Parts: sequence; C-alpha cells; structure tokens
Amino acid sequence: MQNKMISCPICSKEGKPDFILGTYTVRYCRDCDFRWVENLYEEKLIENSGYYWGKDFFEKQDNYLRQIWKREIENIIEISGRDSGNWLDLGCSYGYLISEAGKKGFRATGVEAVGDVAAIAKNRENLNIVHSLLSGLELPAGSFDVITMFDILEHLQYPAQSLEKVTKLAKPGSLLTIEVPFEGSLFRKLSYMTYRLSRGKLKKFVKGIFHEHPGGHRLGFSQKALDRFLKAYRWEPLRFEKTMMPFRFFMNETFRKRNPLQRFFWGIVYGTLYFVSILIGMQNRIKVYAKKI
Repeated sequence: MQNKMISCPICSKEGKPDFILGTYTVRYCRDCDFRWVENLYEEKLIENSGYYWGKDFFEKQDNYLRQIWKREIENIIEISGRDSGNWLDLGCSYGYLISEAGKKGFRATGVEAVGDVAAIAKNRENLNIVHSLLSGLELPAGSFDVITMFDILEHLQYPAQSLEKVTKLAKPGSLLTIEVPFEGSLFRKLSYMTYRLSRGKLKKFVKGIFHEHPGGHRLGFSQKALDRFLKAYRWEPLRFEKTMMPFRFFMNETFRKRNPLQRFFWGIVYGTLYFVSILIGMQNRIKVYAKKI
C-alpha cells in the first residue's frame, strides 16, 4: 500500500512539505490553500480501535447536544426547503442528530466507524445506524435528500474518493452540509506562527492540529479549498458560515488530561482566545451548505 500522499487531493498537484512534525509531515497546496498529512495508515484500524477522544463528553451531555442539533436541523430545513425525506448523517457519533431529525419527520440513517460508539447509540434508542467506514459503505445510490458531515471530513485520508461516494448517494437537488476545522482560525494562525518563528522547533501546537494516529485530524480546509473541492464533485455552495466549537465541548477538551493548576492557566488562555476569535471573525470552524447540481 502507498504510505504517503504527495499530491493535493483536490487538484492533484504536488504539495510542498509545510510542517515537519518528527515522524510525520504536513503538506500544503498553494493553489487550493489546502493542507494534509502526507503519511497514511490502514483505515480498517479505526473500526474497532476504541478510539473516541470526546467519549466522556458525548455520553454526559445528551440534552446540551440535542439542543445544538435541533437548531442545526432548523437551519437545514430552512435552506433546503425540505421538512421530510431521507437523511444520511456520516460520522453520526452517538446519534443525537439523527434522533432529532427523526422526530422532525425525516427517515434518518447514521453511519459510524467506531464500533463501540455505534453500539451505544443503537442500544440507547431504536436508531438506524450502520457501523462502517465511508469507504466500505454500501447504500442505494441516489437515495438521500439531505446528507450531513459534521466533524468527519477532516479525519478522512482520501477525501476525493469519499466525496465522490457522497455525490453518488445523493439525489439531484439534495443538500449537503459539511463542518470542518477552519484554516483561517485565530488558533491555527497562532500555532503556525509559533512553528515558523521557532524554525520548526516548537511543534506542539501544530501537532495538536494535525495528527498521524488513526482517527486523528488529517486535512486542513480554507473556504477556498472547500469551494473548489465541492464544485469538482457537482456541488454548488449556497452558504458558508464561520462558527465555533460548542463552548462546553471546547472547555472539556481544554481541561482533559490536565492537573488543576494547568486547567486554571490554560482555561484563561484558551477561554480568552475563544471569545477573541468570535469578536475578530476568526472562528475555529467553517460550515458550508451545498446543493447537488
């Protein structure tokens, strides 16, 4: 198996090494304004790996997460003009989105690669969840009116093949919603600056953005990259929105695996950066709503 991805997944031009992070490298395509981890691994490792970094949060914040998804479902209904139909949520996690979509009248299907998470969601409610990687997913072509990919695309090694499959699953005129970490965020700009000013010696913050392990973040999207990527697979972007990770989730990740003194210090630093990001329009995530053409 090929063990490195040298060419840009969007335009196929060779990307330049941008961040050398010890055992792995992040490449950059200037034309697409897109970054990716060049090192590859066997994707099947994810299915039964037990890896799920937000597991404790997702299991304890049922009501909080449902309220977030209810608001998102209303946005999708407004933009798509649909209040029923077949809904596919890729990377459905604990299934709260498809649960709430089902209550709204959609026939909702979730796909989750991590086996124990899929099992928990299925056992909690009578949800239609398929345990599968996107690469191995077998569902009828042209059968979905709404497809959502929240916090999933950045984890995929082969985004082009994945979006091609998504396009085949969608009906003409269907709505695709994608949310990914944003390359233009304040957090990323500061992390990249520390790496460059230290001439690559201070790698910690960039290594927190791009990962080499199964299930980690592989891809870095700007708005330009998302726009170009979607149009290449017959999706017309209708709206881009910069947004932030939910605050409780953000602080949970900030505090995770830190002692009380570290929590106090990093809570102030990251909490301040969180609200400054919103004030100056450099949020840490970007969302796009696109229509299949």
